[in-house]
Amino acid sequence: MKQAREIEKTLGKAAVDAPCNFAHLHEMVRGELLLARKQVQKAVVCFEQAAEKAKKNNFTFHEAYASERAGFCYLKMGRKRLARVCLTDAVNLWRFWGAEAKARQLETDYEEVLWRLPSMGAAGTGDLVAGSHHGGASCCSGEGILDLEGLSGAFEALSTERNYDRLVEKLVHTALEYGGAEAGAVCRLDDGQVRLEAWKGVGTDKIELCGSSALSEETRLPVVMMHYVARTGTLLQYNHGEPPVVYDPYFDDFGCGSAICIPSMVQSRQCGILYLENRTLDHLFEGRRLSVLKTLSSQMAGAMENTRLYESLKDQAEKLQMVNRVLKNEVTDRRAKETALMEKERELKESGEKLSEANISLKQMLSKSDENMTEVRENMMRNVDDLILPYIDRLKGTQLTPVQGNLVEMLEKNIDDILSPFARNVNAGFFRLTPAEIQTAQLVRSGKTTKEIAELLNLSPRTIDAYRDSIREKLGLKKSGVNLRVYLMQM
Repeated sequence: MKQAREIEKTLGKAAVDAPCNFAHLHEMVRGELLLARKQVQKAVVCFEQAAEKAKKNNFTFHEAYASERAGFCYLKMGRKRLARVCLTDAVNLWRFWGAEAKARQLETDYEEVLWRLPSMGAAGTGDLVAGSHHGGASCCSGEGILDLEGLSGAFEALSTERNYDRLVEKLVHTALEYGGAEAGAVCRLDDGQVRLEAWKGVGTDKIELCGSSALSEETRLPVVMMHYVARTGTLLQYNHGEPPVVYDPYFDDFGCGSAICIPSMVQSRQCGILYLENRTLDHLFEGRRLSVLKTLSSQMAGAMENTRLYESLKDQAEKLQMVNRVLKNEVTDRRAKETALMEKERELKESGEKLSEANISLKQMLSKSDENMTEVRENMMRNVDDLILPYIDRLKGTQLTPVQGNLVEMLEKNIDDILSPFARNVNAGFFRLTPAEIQTAQLVRSGKTTKEIAELLNLSPRTIDAYRDSIREKLGLKKSGVNLRVYLMQM
């Protein structure tokens, strides 16, 4: 340990004079000393800084070693997500440097922790060897392999998700996984308003869906910082000990650690915000992680826009289907009513035809009845002429008393009335008259006086006068001045 401390001091001085060559070595030795003292949290910070400085100066071997030791420290701390990031970097870097056996050994030792990337295995070796140098922009660099291949599966899952709630939940999970963060949130911009879609806090395993609640009502997030990013569209970071670009009281009790707020852009238009924080490590969201998170944020914006558009189209399609079902039901009901109406029309037509037939039959029956009535009338008149009138004439030739003569005359007159339309008119038009009144009316029409009628009917003249008054009243002749005999003769 004493020798190690002396080496650390020597490298510290060399790092001041030549930081490009010795700064990362100094950090690695410091990390090993702190790890030997079981100060794992401080050690992992040294290894992270050593890896960044080695990468900056193209020391691939040292970057691979520092990444491996940082992953080991994260596992000791129980931070598997961060360990997975560092160990995956180490495997890719060892393989890029040409240490295939070392890369395979790490894959075997940390099989349950590492991402299963296409670059892990023999198939990836040829691709890695094709790179010209570590510091270039080749996709074969350690950074390129992690960014493109490691995220390809996650991006594919995000781009194919069509449920908005599940999408924002996956976005938060993926950002935490690849960014090494402890907490995070996904927000959406809606007409200038920042809406919180999903959030995961420190120490919780469940991602909470917030249902597009207003960010201004939240106390669990740095609202000032996130509103600044929404307003300006610029990326903001917070690192413990550094002056912030914009003051946010959320970080007053934050302690050590780091946070980042990244705008999500679609075609130069900001439509969302990705926020991540880690309360253990400073300067966590830099280098490779920052590139990965920027790419993820861009993918997040497109996925959120597409999913919301898909759900909007789906809602419109469902509404159209519902309207179509309503219209279909209305058409079915209308057709049923039209069918019922046609059936009624057919029934009415049949009824009309039946009534027409019945009317024709009735007309034929009435015509036949008129013919029969005419025949009956002719027969009756013939029978009266042949069977009754001859005997009345013979009776009139005998010696009759005046009363008998009046009776015979009256009998002949009544027979004429029966055969004439007067009797039928009286019976049909004056059905309210009593038989005695009808008999009196017939005698008045024939020109008989009240006294003569009283003698013929064997009644008193006063009774006949009463009958006459009753007839006039029933015929509507009361106080009219119309002569009763004249009226009756006009019937």
